[in-house]
Amino acid sequence: MNKYQKEPFEELTDEQLDELLAQMNQEMPNESKEKIKQTVFEDINKKAEKVKPLKPKKKKWAAILGAVAVLSLMVGYTQLDTIKVAYTKAFGTEADKILVDAEKLDYSVEDQGLKLPAKNTFKDGNTTYVLMELQDLTGDRLSEDTIIEDWSMLNGGNTQVINYDTKTKTATLLVSSVSWEEHKDTGFILTCFGSHTKEMENIVSIDWKKNLATNVKWKKYDGKSGVGGGSVEDSILEKLNVNYEALYSEYLPNKRLSIPLIPGEDYFIENMAYKDGLLHILVKWPNIKAYNFLNLDFQLKNSSEKKPERNGNKLWPYIASYSAYNNETHKNETGKSDYEEFVFDIKESELQNYDLKVESAKTQTVVSGNWAIKLKEPKEIERKVLKDITLKKENLALSNINLSGLSLSFDVKNSSPEKMKELNLDVKLVKKDGEIIDLTKDGDGNIYTENGESHVSLIYDYTELSDIDSVIINGQTLKVE
Repeated sequence: MNKYQKEPFEELTDEQLDELLAQMNQEMPNESKEKIKQTVFEDINKKAEKVKPLKPKKKKWAAILGAVAVLSLMVGYTQLDTIKVAYTKAFGTEADKILVDAEKLDYSVEDQGLKLPAKNTFKDGNTTYVLMELQDLTGDRLSEDTIIEDWSMLNGGNTQVINYDTKTKTATLLVSSVSWEEHKDTGFILTCFGSHTKEMENIVSIDWKKNLATNVKWKKYDGKSGVGGGSVEDSILEKLNVNYEALYSEYLPNKRLSIPLIPGEDYFIENMAYKDGLLHILVKWPNIKAYNFLNLDFQLKNSSEKKPERNGNKLWPYIASYSAYNNETHKNETGKSDYEEFVFDIKESELQNYDLKVESAKTQTVVSGNWAIKLKEPKEIERKVLKDITLKKENLALSNINLSGLSLSFDVKNSSPEKMKELNLDVKLVKKDGEIIDLTKDGDGNIYTENGESHVSLIYDYTELSDIDSVIINGQTLKVE
């Protein structure tokens, strides 16, 4: 007797089978369905005399057997399941409910053996989300650490890889793009991505006494280009009575030294000197997309000793960095300079006890191309408008307060970037079952300021709008009607 072979759908739950049947009903005309069912039933009857199968767990699955039906539905179900998994990773455990309002897409573009199909899209306020898949049909240029380097859609936002399937060599992309103005057409363009990142680390022994410069003629910042970088923490600069703008107003002359930081890589120290009690180190590293970041720190030569904490900074003593020599770039791939100056809070008398610790990462696969897709206008998920309020303590008026299952957004009138930086928001969602969601602690968000008005958007894991009872903003409660 032949061994009983399980049918592909025998282990599925009732809910999964219902979804499969629903997919079949949506995508096949009645005439085709009846023909498939008849063929399947005839095939089952013929095989019944030869094989006595185990008692099936479900009766429903018998209606969707057969080669044609199985192939079609398996593909449909797998895609639906992939989308659900992606939504859950991005928006939380209840995110599959967003699919009700998501617009299914059937656009695809291919370049250099890399296929980019758009799967679905939806809109939440001024943010449009698009789920896509990037598949390598000919090579191994994608990975779990793939980073989308250059892309364009609306007024910008974020594109991230939320899943990678090693078998199909497919990366699932989630695009979240913000629009601050009306756009006639919506489209997405991908021009560069990187994969297979190699992390690098090295300890460099420096002859500090020999290499420190004296009587330095500092270069003046021209004010024409951005400085990048930033301070590790503003409070640390305040404790040191240091102004960040004053730090980057001058930088070291280059090409004085050539101390390699990582063997075989183009990272070099070109100068170092003290200014106002702080150590400045000028590093040159290529302005190309393959190089991700560079971090310098100090490590005690005697590993048994513990490095002391300085000014509450656990990353002691690196306190700030900024770009220098913006007119000197390697290939100008990133719009940044080849030079970065690091500032450290360490006394010259202490240097002899330390080596320099270097950390960086290099993307080994960088792919440039043109994947452009035109998208249709997405459906918007349900939102509710709440009443305007004024934060009395801060003397700020909040208007256009909108709440959805995914975000809370509002406008702040008569606000400057400086005033918004000082604003401490405390925002909570109160659900009808008593659960409290702290958006400022557990959520994410962004602030956009222009012409004295700011737009604040706080994003959180999807929650049914009908389950939210109220919103609390800095102590003021707004009921959700």
